[in-house]
Amino acid sequence: MKSIVFIFGITFLGLNVFGQYSTTEILKFNSKILNQERVLKISVPSDYNEFPNRKYKVVYLFDAQSESLYNFAKQTLSYLENINFYVDPVIFVGIVTKNRQFEFLPKNKTNLPLKDYWAQVKLGGADSLALCLKNEILPFINEKYRTNGYTIGVGHSLGASFVTYSMFMFPEIFNAGVAVSPNFYYDDEQFLTIFKNEIGKNILKDKFLYVCYGQGDKLEDRFKPSSIKFSNLLSKTNTPNFHYKVQNIDNNSHSTTPLEGFFKGLVFVNQPMTIQGDIETKYLESKTLNYVSFLKIISLANRKLRD
Repeated sequence: MKSIVFIFGITFLGLNVFGQYSTTEILKFNSKILNQERVLKISVPSDYNEFPNRKYKVVYLFDAQSESLYNFAKQTLSYLENINFYVDPVIFVGIVTKNRQFEFLPKNKTNLPLKDYWAQVKLGGADSLALCLKNEILPFINEKYRTNGYTIGVGHSLGASFVTYSMFMFPEIFNAGVAVSPNFYYDDEQFLTIFKNEIGKNILKDKFLYVCYGQGDKLEDRFKPSSIKFSNLLSKTNTPNFHYKVQNIDNNSHSTTPLEGFFKGLVFVNQPMTIQGDIETKYLESKTLNYVSFLKIISLANRKLRD
């Protein structure tokens, strides 16, 4: 087994695992912010080396410690990339999580979470994980790979809660989010209070957000009312160029909502931004157009192609 040391302020060790989508690189690094070793799983598009001048969006998946979830999301992207006009090729980064309750949730303000997560479980590490992303992981990915600065966060359950929380509290991290079965019920709906306080600050300008929830099992029925309240909150915002969708999907198991939610969410946040052919070339060669300002041109072109 080969180990490669990268020095970009933090030390990474790498090895290669071959898969259907592309090579997956397993990287380990010592996070100064989290004060522990962390693991990333990184897959690049299969044509990454064929187009050395092309830059890519990056999709960050949370809960990548689950091989099943990681592989499903990766293969979903692979499938969508091979269907014309659905999803651009992306760099896919899986964030391996050691303690979900701690890392994905902000500090509780009531004692209600203790009934759900037990008194001995430590909570409140969401800000630290967000800072790790902002100051350690994203800079490393941008340095090592050809990225265009556009990032998409994808998560399920508490991972979905964290993706949405990050978009509100750390808006510089993600340009778009896919949140499947988020737990906005947590801590007497603390997330909704936070979102309500932040939504008027135009932090969602030029962003895309897809949220879905199921019904019929204990967790989905518990989380559903809070997701409906979140949808109502978003409907009242007049944030410029903010695109969102909150959807009740026909799925009666919290464990299987990603099977439908990831697919629909990735299509939703990517369709308005998919670049085709000569349009992509013009963007890559342009020295004045940024990615967000180019969305109108891309969206119009895609609409014509799909009509």
